[in-house]
Amino acid sequence: MSKFFKQIKRAQIGLVDIVFTHLPNSIPDNFDTIKIKKLHDILVTNIETNERINKKDLETLPLILLPFNASNRKNFNKFCNTNNIIIHPLMEIGNDLIIEDCAQNGLGVGLVVKEYVQNKLDNKELFELKTTFNIEEKDLVCLIEHTRLNNIIIKNFIKLLK
Repeated sequence: MSKFFKQIKRAQIGLVDIVFTHLPNSIPDNFDTIKIKKLHDILVTNIETNERINKKDLETLPLILLPFNASNRKNFNKFCNTNNIIIHPLMEIGNDLIIEDCAQNGLGVGLVVKEYVQNKLDNKELFELKTTFNIEEKDLVCLIEHTRLNNIIIKNFIKLLK
């Protein structure tokens, strides 16, 4: 069972009030979805270059990706399938931070969420690969089980997020 579905189960039995996730994910009917912000998947490496890569270059890059059930991997696979790109990941790692570290140490090209690594990009610890294409953006959302939606603390927390 994925981390997402474990969190949904915890919310359904009252152990957590809010679940944060990326769309697309299948959301149970008894949850409300509140969009927080747009997120952008990018490719990063430890070397700055002005060269732009195209879609077909993805087939030969030493990609470091999350496993198939992760939302950014699903989004990336959808992009590749739509564009008839066959990728051959060098590594599949179940943790975003380890992917960042691997890319930062020159072990390959990591697929990460730009908003989550912006500090490393600003500090030139990681470099975004320039591309001739964009991977479809996704939404960061919070999910709240319907019965908790009227809780004043949750309402105030959501106001802070927006």
